[in-house]
Amino acid sequence: MSKIISLVISVILWFFPFLNFLPIGAEFPAKLQIITMDEDGNDIILLDENGEAVDEEQFHADSAEEETVTLPQKYDARDDGIVTPVKAQGNTGCCWAFAAISAAETNMIKNGLADSSVDYSEAHLVWFGLRSRAECETDPTFGDGIFTENPFTDGGNWCRSVFTLARWSGAELEKNAPFDGIPFIKVSYPEEKRYNSSAHLQNSKYIPADDMNGIKEAILDCGSITASYYHSGTFLNYNDKGEACYFQKSVKNTNHTVVIVGWDDNFSKDNFIRTPAGDGAWLVKNSWGTKNDDSGYLWLSYHDTSLSYFVTFEMESADNYENINQYDGFGYKGWAYVDGCDTMSMANVFETKDRETLKAVSFHTVQQNVNYAVEIYTDVPADGNPTDGALASTQSGFMKYRGYKTVPLSDTVSMNKNTRYSVVVTIQSAVGADACIPLEYPTGFDGAHIRSYHGEVGQSYFTIRRNFDEWQDSAKQGYNNVCIKAFTDNDDFCLKDSSTYEIRHNILTNVIVDDSDDFILSQFKNRHISIKNDSVYLLDKNGKIKNSMPVARLGDIDNDGNIDFDDYELLMLFEAGVVKPTDIEKASADFNSDWRITEDDAVAFTMILYMREKL
Repeated sequence: MSKIISLVISVILWFFPFLNFLPIGAEFPAKLQIITMDEDGNDIILLDENGEAVDEEQFHADSAEEETVTLPQKYDARDDGIVTPVKAQGNTGCCWAFAAISAAETNMIKNGLADSSVDYSEAHLVWFGLRSRAECETDPTFGDGIFTENPFTDGGNWCRSVFTLARWSGAELEKNAPFDGIPFIKVSYPEEKRYNSSAHLQNSKYIPADDMNGIKEAILDCGSITASYYHSGTFLNYNDKGEACYFQKSVKNTNHTVVIVGWDDNFSKDNFIRTPAGDGAWLVKNSWGTKNDDSGYLWLSYHDTSLSYFVTFEMESADNYENINQYDGFGYKGWAYVDGCDTMSMANVFETKDRETLKAVSFHTVQQNVNYAVEIYTDVPADGNPTDGALASTQSGFMKYRGYKTVPLSDTVSMNKNTRYSVVVTIQSAVGADACIPLEYPTGFDGAHIRSYHGEVGQSYFTIRRNFDEWQDSAKQGYNNVCIKAFTDNDDFCLKDSSTYEIRHNILTNVIVDDSDDFILSQFKNRHISIKNDSVYLLDKNGKIKNSMPVARLGDIDNDGNIDFDDYELLMLFEAGVVKPTDIEKASADFNSDWRITEDDAVAFTMILYMREKL
């Protein structure tokens, strides 16, 4: 019955305005089409299974007409005091990291999460971006990524920054991993610093180069965004104000990544050596120090033919979530789709390590204008599909741009230790495009490095449509993992407040100002309970010991050798009369030996946990 109810709820939640599922009789696995993502310097090249170049536009569909937004003709984020100082990458190929870190710093300042002195580490991002393969075999992302001997001499691009920061490898503080602009000086960072972070990437949008308003809105919203272009000194000059100006129209590929912090629609086309088709330029923050360009800034014409890869870096403080659950250590290498199918689902199955609350999930999309829905299932069987558990939370939304998305759950999910749960993400494209799901895909050369991936059976799944029984295990099909992460907080042990008690130090105590340890202990003594070393002593009404039992037995209600929240939950079920305890369970839960399970026993239980921590 529960499966039927879940199915009905899911169908209701998924009635999008332009559903176009495969016919009910369609066979699965249908023929998956795979697109791989290769690199050529700063550029991304898409190839089909025959090695032929693919136009990314074929996977996009236009959205409905939107209201025209009135934007200022000129904007400079420096005027708002949110742009950090210009830095120097030296004789390295690390412009991609400098751009991403600058955008991250500005976004943190704009959001009030850091002050203007914030300084994140480019070196940490470079090191763990180009040595992204985790060395620890217990790391769930072990086997994913690339490895180079000297990361500082290699180049990079936006996806390297996004994939690395999304993994929680940074953003680290500059003082903990300072950058040295001499690439041949041997610098290394130990593996234990891989996940050092002072800020976490939450969202990253990839905005098409022809979406001028979208780029401007992103700058206003985020403070700055990164972009790439082709730079050659041949096309650089200075106008009569001493401003650096750049425009070229003969090259379309890119070789440099920078940060855009503003624009001027009326910046004259006469400022450039070559004359563009019209006025207008982006205000660019460079990473070549303050002695280059105009104190590190230049004006880049709107009409430069190489301008591309406009990407946002939207950050939050590193204490936003306690745990990240993930299998993808270096994002996706390609994506899968089925001809004529505008909806595909993907899922990851995780297991809690402690009592945890699922707060948010994240995933990548490779298309613009898509609907998405997130479903959380708990108690997923080890030999079943990711939707075979109990539906615990649902949420849906729309993404105008492709990119990386974190979705905070409006209905969080609390789970006990060792609970298997799934995060199911369904992508539905706009009319006119097949739905795509990102995949790690097999190990291979990506045009710049050997990119490795590894996935285990039972971790990742995909299917061609919603509520279809034929889920495919991604690792079994040779595609390794799908790119979904889950963020949880550990649940603190606590009791619900009652009329004459309140929670102090995670202990239920009388409402009296004194909250010293001696007072807390006295409250439990007054309840005929005494604690000494590792034993609980039960007292009679005259305060004399009438019984004692080792802590390892008294309180271990489920007899698993541990005294933990699972035992407390059982005790509360007994106290509420929801579950009738066996004689053995009652003996372990009845702390005052009155053969009743009451609030006194619950208070004693919290005391045990408290004293075990103190001892």
